[in-house]
Amino acid sequence: MVDCVDILRSITKSCGDNVGGVNKRVWITQLQQIENYTFDSLGYVNSLVTKENGNTNYPYELKKVISKKGSHSGNVEAIENVNIDVFKHTAILKAYATTPEQRDSLVSLYGASKVVVFFETDNGDIEIYGLENGLYATALTGNTGEQMQDDTAFTFTLSGLQTSLPKYFLYGGSLHTSIAYLDNIGLTPIYEIESYTAGTSTIDFINNGGDDWDISFLATPTTLQSSANIVQYMYNVEYWVGGVQTNIESGNKTTDYTLNTSGNGAGVYNIYQTYLFDDSSFFRINKLIKVDASGNIVASVSMLGATVNSTNGLVINITANVIQVGVSYPIQFISFDAFPPSSFNVLGTTTTINAPLPIDSIGLGYQTTLGSVFTDDFTDNNGSASVVTIS
Repeated sequence: MVDCVDILRSITKSCGDNVGGVNKRVWITQLQQIENYTFDSLGYVNSLVTKENGNTNYPYELKKVISKKGSHSGNVEAIENVNIDVFKHTAILKAYATTPEQRDSLVSLYGASKVVVFFETDNGDIEIYGLENGLYATALTGNTGEQMQDDTAFTFTLSGLQTSLPKYFLYGGSLHTSIAYLDNIGLTPIYEIESYTAGTSTIDFINNGGDDWDISFLATPTTLQSSANIVQYMYNVEYWVGGVQTNIESGNKTTDYTLNTSGNGAGVYNIYQTYLFDDSSFFRINKLIKVDASGNIVASVSMLGATVNSTNGLVINITANVIQVGVSYPIQFISFDAFPPSSFNVLGTTTTINAPLPIDSIGLGYQTTLGSVFTDDFTDNNGSASVVTIS
């Protein structure tokens, strides 16, 4: 199947360069690229949705050919039939080809199937030819011309039998809004990141002398990116030695809170805090601290949230707020489709990423690939997480 949208991409660029006068527009697509269309109460086609172009997350565009007034034309002929009367739609288009590549594209367009043509008419309307069964090329002519002023365009003739006259297209009640609508088909992503909940915060880990520690949590994050309101936060403090986990304390709070713990000896503290919001979203921060038995911090990895810099369609640009002391481990951004995650999709391995999310993502986060300084004691997962909504 020939894709006339891709074919026309290489020939429309020069059309405006080779003609003058009052512009008259033609938009071209194919039936197999149309997902659906609707009619208003007066019978006008008032919307058109095209299918996804490959795996791009963008619909097919309607390719536009602009030429001087009178260059393009369409006509209709009624044909009697034994079973039902039919109408022959004929679209005559002009295109210029000034390179071998463009001429090859014209040959390919000549073989395209089920073409649909939108005409801007002299009456200020937009008519659709071939919307029911498509059009097929029946003629292709061109010439060099004899005089300098002669037209050297190639002329396409496309025809096809339909069961009705050409439909009218009208969006927003005017030619201006209709043109803008057709021009913008395919320029907006099908799926978009509709919203997200992200932020940064801190968890203080203060030594009181010897093997005695204060761990402090903030009720209000340092930064917050969400339209929802914080309801509460969950906290959890674990202590790991030789792969064995000891739960020190966990709970829910709505105000700042400091936990004191002592006498645990050398090992790894795994501390995380999850901010919960009234729209069921959340973001989580995580801190790992390796200590000796004398009250010294050997190393720490603080994954203190993230900042969303921008989104575009399914693409998110996000920066991890990660601080490492005494170690320098690789970071890995991941997305997940459930929480707790059962599997991960790797998005990138830098502190800031610009990457597309899978359509089924409900969130993303990052983790570090720990070394033996931590894994000799700590053998669980680590990381920070944020929530996204895709629609």
